[in-house]
Amino acid sequence: MLDQIVLSFIGADKPGLVKRLADIISSKGGNWMESNLSQLAGKFTGIVLISVSAQNSDSLCKALHDLSSEEFKILTELTSAHESAKTMELALHILGPDRPGIVKSISQALEQNKINVKQMESKITSAAMSGDPMFEAEAIIQVADQIDIDALLVDINNISMELGIDIDLS
Repeated sequence: MLDQIVLSFIGADKPGLVKRLADIISSKGGNWMESNLSQLAGKFTGIVLISVSAQNSDSLCKALHDLSSEEFKILTELTSAHESAKTMELALHILGPDRPGIVKSISQALEQNKINVKQMESKITSAAMSGDPMFEAEAIIQVADQIDIDALLVDINNISMELGIDIDLS
C-alpha cells in the first residue's frame, strides 16, 4: 500500500536544496510525484507530493524533518486520496492597477459561489506607458458542474468594475 505525503518547505535560497530533498526522498523509497517550487524575496519555497510505501512513511517524514533548522523549515502531512464531486476547471486572468484588496475581493466572490482555487500565480508588473504598478494573476479554478456560470460572471463583472481591473474567465 502506498501513502501520499505533502511536503512544504521554506528556506534561504541557495544551490543544492532541491537535490538534498530529492536525495532523502529517494533514499527512503519515495517517489517525487508533483511539485511547485519558487524563489520569492530571497527565500526558496515549495510544495511536493510524494508517494511512498506505508512502511517507509514514518522514516521518510523523520528524515525530512531532520533537515529543519532555524534557516530551513519543513512541514509534512500524510494524505489520503479521496473522490471529489464532479468539477470542471476554468482559467481566470486578472490584470489591473495594483491596490490592496484585489485578491480579497475575488476570493470572496469565488468562495460565495463555492469555487475552489486549484492554482494561482500573481505578480506585480509595470504598465507599458506609465510604468505604474499593475497586478496580474493567473488562476485555475474548480467549479461544480451544476454551477450557475451566469451568476458567477455577474459577480466577477461587478468586482471588475468596482476595482477597475480586467477579469477574464475561460
